[in-house]
Amino acid sequence: MKRLLVYCFYDSKGIVGDFVLYFLEKLKKYCSEIVIVINGNIENSSKEKLQKYSDNIILRENKGYDSGAFKEVVEKFGVEYFRKFDEVIFANSTFYGPVFELESVFKKMEENNNIDFWGITKHSDLKYQMAGKKIGEHVQSYFLAYKKSVLISPYFEEYWKNIKIPNNYEEAIANYELYTTDYFESKGFKSGSYIEKNNVPSGEASFYDTNELVKNGLLPFVKRKIFYTEKGAIKSYIKGGTTALIDLIQKNTGYDINLIYDDIKRNYFKDVKPEKYFQNYLKLTLKQIILPWQAWHYCKKKKNLKYTMELYKRMF
Repeated sequence: MKRLLVYCFYDSKGIVGDFVLYFLEKLKKYCSEIVIVINGNIENSSKEKLQKYSDNIILRENKGYDSGAFKEVVEKFGVEYFRKFDEVIFANSTFYGPVFELESVFKKMEENNNIDFWGITKHSDLKYQMAGKKIGEHVQSYFLAYKKSVLISPYFEEYWKNIKIPNNYEEAIANYELYTTDYFESKGFKSGSYIEKNNVPSGEASFYDTNELVKNGLLPFVKRKIFYTEKGAIKSYIKGGTTALIDLIQKNTGYDINLIYDDIKRNYFKDVKPEKYFQNYLKLTLKQIILPWQAWHYCKKKKNLKYTMELYKRMF
């Protein structure tokens, strides 16, 4: 299969972590070509590292999040460039992995003739809204693949022409992730995900059930957001916690956890040894009284008392 990867990279300091290089090295095996689009600045040494994987590196202003970056790539290369591939993947740098080989992923999705576009996970239907748009069931956009049926249709070009550039995070979700599934399904295309519903009791494959899915060898990517200290509400929503997750990755996969530790240390704990990470995480979390307040405020806003109580039990 002739496959293209369009990879969006962002780092506030313009540094390419080794977890990025590991991802590109693994994807190189399955992709005929790779295009890398960088939101914002990048260090010369980091750009040189990326050049090992692609001659097509696009530098742009950090504006419009992933969808702005991808739209610029499509406009620059033209839709005919994409139509020469059997499959095109749009992915970003918001996750670690793959924690296991992707051969089973691509084989399963390639053999499924009932779908036209797919991702690793689907987000469940919620009653809430994001930037005025209801959060319906949708393919999550951190790793999103389009098959030939979509690429050769006029709707692929129309989609990128009409997509709205977001100004903030909520608009990025509403105008890209939520919009994408709705748009292509409204045109008669079928969506799918590698992680099937019956393996995700909570409906939150990329967060709540991460540990169970990694343990069972099903989830190839782990979201970086899980480890962000400022995302206390999200961190507490991981069933089993991040300590257990690191343990599972180390024991059940061939993924080098130092790729995670190095990224965590550089971005969150400047002089922390890997083995002391979770001890420091706990200390900082307890000191940051604002986090429980934010979590309570969030849950109150969403009117979900059961989730609030469960979250507090995990926090304390």
